[in-house]
Amino acid sequence: FSSFYDQEISFMGVIINEPEQRINQQKFEFRPEIEVGPAERNLLREVPTRTRSDLWKGKILVTTEIYPEYHYGDQLEIFGKLRENKMIHSTAIIHSKAEIGKNVSIGPYSIIEEEVIIGNNAQIDSHVVIKKWTSIGEDCILFMGAVLGNSAQDKKYDGQCSYLTIGKSNVFREYVTVHRGNKAEGYTKIGDHNYFMVNSHIAHNCEIGNEITIANGSNIAGHVIIEDRAFISGLVVVHQFVRIGRLSIIGGNSKVVQDVPPYLLVDGHPAKAYGLNSVGLLRAKIPEDSKIKLKKSYKLLYRSEYSISKALQKIKEEIEKDDYVDHLVQFIESSERGICRGVEVIKSDSFEDL
Repeated sequence: FSSFYDQEISFMGVIINEPEQRINQQKFEFRPEIEVGPAERNLLREVPTRTRSDLWKGKILVTTEIYPEYHYGDQLEIFGKLRENKMIHSTAIIHSKAEIGKNVSIGPYSIIEEEVIIGNNAQIDSHVVIKKWTSIGEDCILFMGAVLGNSAQDKKYDGQCSYLTIGKSNVFREYVTVHRGNKAEGYTKIGDHNYFMVNSHIAHNCEIGNEITIANGSNIAGHVIIEDRAFISGLVVVHQFVRIGRLSIIGGNSKVVQDVPPYLLVDGHPAKAYGLNSVGLLRAKIPEDSKIKLKKSYKLLYRSEYSISKALQKIKEEIEKDDYVDHLVQFIESSERGICRGVEVIKSDSFEDL
């Protein structure tokens, strides 16, 4: 049999043709007496001819010394080692109930637990651990020592089934850790095309969007929501339940204890708003008209005497409708922790310093 798994297996089955004589060996066509599921299909890929009873056939060689006189219809137990897959190192430990996609490479001493799903073309380096109830999309890359799907660091967590779901084309550099949900059916969710640098950590029940970068050593506490294309610099600490808005950027070594509105640049301990993320807006090709409206909105929020609620009202009244401004307003209005405050600056009537 050929398979992704390099481990011992045992099947009871029935010989379904007469053996072919060979020197010291007989070749049997063998049908295991099992119902076919995803794991069994992986185990029985060689000569996969389906039968009406929804069973699969396979061919196997057995020595005549062990099975000297077997014939058509006889019961036979097969116990042996599965053929090695060159893309998967022989020292990797992969549970038989894990589902491995096509063209997946797995390095030395990595561990894939039960009920793990790994999409096509994933690249898994050495000493990676993927815990149960984790699913990983196609084209993801996991570097050495990454640990995905471990149990939540929450004293209330009692081992119930919870999940980590990861989209496609994500990169997890060395020693990144991501934890699954902290209660029954809870989940941690990661979208597509994200980049997690060395030693970064995503705690339980976080929701990470798409095209996000989290730099070295940053720690994201539980229940944090990060919107698309945010950039979190190195050694940032984000408090639990905080939300980080779309296309925002957080400076290195910052402590984030309140929500970061979309499109802002924040920095400090605690983090404060310094202006718009002008480089991010440029790279995202935000229209110039929308950038002008965002600058005006920022000035009303952070460079005026208005309260947050009054500033939002003025934005709605004075700034022409715009999708980016609407998202900024809706984000702030839905905040439960409040938004980070602005740094004190010299007042100016010019928008060029934002």
